[in-house]
Amino acid sequence: MKPMGIILASASPRRRQLLELVNLPFEVVPSSSEDAPRADEQPAEYALRAAREKALDVAHRHCNKPVLGADTVVEIEGRILGKPSSAGDAREMLKALSGRRHLVHTALALVARSECSSVIDTTEVCFLPLDEAVIRWYVPVSYTHLRAHETVLVISYDVFCL
Repeated sequence: MKPMGIILASASPRRRQLLELVNLPFEVVPSSSEDAPRADEQPAEYALRAAREKALDVAHRHCNKPVLGADTVVEIEGRILGKPSSAGDAREMLKALSGRRHLVHTALALVARSECSSVIDTTEVCFLPLDEAVIRWYVPVSYTHLRAHETVLVISYDVFCL
């Protein structure tokens, strides 16, 4: 019997890769949900709300299959480290993370049969110290291959974390 597929409410190459690793059939339908933190919203709460909103947004249009939404938020000293909009922003983000501990909140929400279940996991991460030369070399090399957010939040974690 062929396993039932799901809908991934994300265009993230990393999320796609993770589902492929577990050999789960899926199709990608990116959410049109705007995900910006609300005033005074804690980073973990924001990640959970954003994951739910993405899943619910797509589920309203595709109610025939389970829909998985996800969001990842980096928190440093109580503030959300947002998506860099340029290579310069990516360099500044790497400088802020360099040699420091910070939190990464990853939330998942699954909508199936009109019900939404969600979970969040928080991981403390320690970045290796990065000198200016490494940052200057790394950002142009990696920035051209992926979106800015994934450059910093995916490749950098694979390379620069303890």
